[in-house]
Amino acid sequence: MQWACCKASSRRSETSALTGSILSGWTKKNAGRHAAVSELQLIEQIVAGSDFILPFSTDCLLVTTISQYLSVAIFLTAALIRNDDKADDVPDVRRIHPAVFELVTCWNSDSEQPVVTEINLDAVKKNRNQFDLTTVVMNGDWAECSGSAGQGFRRFRIISSNKNVFVVEFQSNGGGTLTNAALIEFVIDTREIRSAGRKLPVSVLRVMSINAS
Repeated sequence: MQWACCKASSRRSETSALTGSILSGWTKKNAGRHAAVSELQLIEQIVAGSDFILPFSTDCLLVTTISQYLSVAIFLTAALIRNDDKADDVPDVRRIHPAVFELVTCWNSDSEQPVVTEINLDAVKKNRNQFDLTTVVMNGDWAECSGSAGQGFRRFRIISSNKNVFVVEFQSNGGGTLTNAALIEFVIDTREIRSAGRKLPVSVLRVMSINAS
């Protein structure tokens, strides 16, 4: 099973390379006029917070040029890291076990749903006997696993998302010709509960609406 993930560390490595590229561009541009400053020396001085020790006479135009290059590098680095932080805040819904949505829908012999309107995702993540993620595979856009009795399937795909609000299509099949389907809208939020007398923040899936077909 392969899950797509994006780590902020890799993006930060890209931004470090971007900064080096910009400094390298400045060095090449001014190589014919002044002795080049190594990129490592400049970066070490930036990290140390010391004043720049420039190996050339303080030419106003030249100082302005290097300041512009460094300003662009710092701005782009900050922007990319800020976008990484925002991306980290977005839940990876595909990591939810399809059995979670089965708790929301009712049996074929019943009619009232949603049955469960809030689910503790932290508990789902830890309870690997009931929610075994190793049995979940990606089948195109669908996150899919076998039915509860080992026959048929349970699966869902993301229809739309807006920050922490999602709409998924959930389908279940017990191994016969009947496939049940429902559109489930939910929000992923954090709230506080009491466990063993202590306050505990938990990540929850809260159902907003359901439309069975």
